[in-house]
Amino acid sequence: MTNSVAVLVLDDSQTEQSIIVQHLNSLGFTDVDVAGDGLYALEHLRRKQYGLLISGIKMPVIMFTAKSSGSTSWLAGAIAYVPKPFTEADFEKALKKVLGSS
Repeated sequence: MTNSVAVLVLDDSQTEQSIIVQHLNSLGFTDVDVAGDGLYALEHLRRKQYGLLISGIKMPVIMFTAKSSGSTSWLAGAIAYVPKPFTEADFEKALKKVLGSS
């Protein structure tokens, strides 16, 4: 199986990164990049368009979701969610939850 989809793997564990990349390569994914934190992931995202992002569940994630599906965000590993439609105050609340109040 050859797949030309560009994949970005975001995980803070180099061991997990390696395992994921090996599995992706075995499945035919040849265009795979890795990032150990959000800053490196942003650098990759600025330079390249990805068709798939694979992220460790403990990475800080904010999801935008319909108000009725907020509980599913927690199951997906989000630390915070912002209900749509959202206000700046909703967004700020989520950011503070993820990044702290500073």
